[in-house]
Amino acid sequence: MHRLFVYAVLLAALAVPNARGGTVDFTGVFFADDNVQLFNYTVQNQGMVTIATTSFSSGGFSPILSLFDSTGQFLFDDSGFGSQTDVSLQWTSSPGAAYIVALTEFDNFPNAANDDGNLSEGFQETGNGNFTANPPFTASPQPGAFYDGPSGLQLTGNWAVNFSAPDAAGLAASNAQAPEPGSFALALAGAALLLVRKRLPRRN
Repeated sequence: MHRLFVYAVLLAALAVPNARGGTVDFTGVFFADDNVQLFNYTVQNQGMVTIATTSFSSGGFSPILSLFDSTGQFLFDDSGFGSQTDVSLQWTSSPGAAYIVALTEFDNFPNAANDDGNLSEGFQETGNGNFTANPPFTASPQPGAFYDGPSGLQLTGNWAVNFSAPDAAGLAASNAQAPEPGSFALALAGAALLLVRKRLPRRN
């Protein structure tokens, strides 16, 4: 129990939630093209739910939203079919169903989308933090991440995601940042250090 608590604290995401009525908003920042933001999402009652981004319209990167069930099984995604635009997911949820939502930058699709696999399969551009700065996104290498080839603009890593459901009381969304491999190791080391210190005998 203590390990889970410490790990949750160490992996606290930068995303900032803002709840109102039947909606929950999250905003945050990507620092590289291959970053991934995960959300846990549940709705108490059956009804139409919508998840939408407003990242691109405010100067951020072109996003992808991917939906998984609570076990990580891929369901569907929306990428705007390669156009520079914001995207949304909409479906009728079963009562009490739980989902996982992934936000990524186009063209960092989940590998699971190729065969309706699982979230654990990762994403296509993992480890390629500046993939938009190179072909096929641009004819010649460009500095930094979040480069938009069609417009020739260097965009930002800023993102915004909105969750909405017909029943405000039953809506629950929380962010769960997907850790980088280095951050994961650091978090485990920190947790181990805290546990070791706790087990050391006190000196009088």
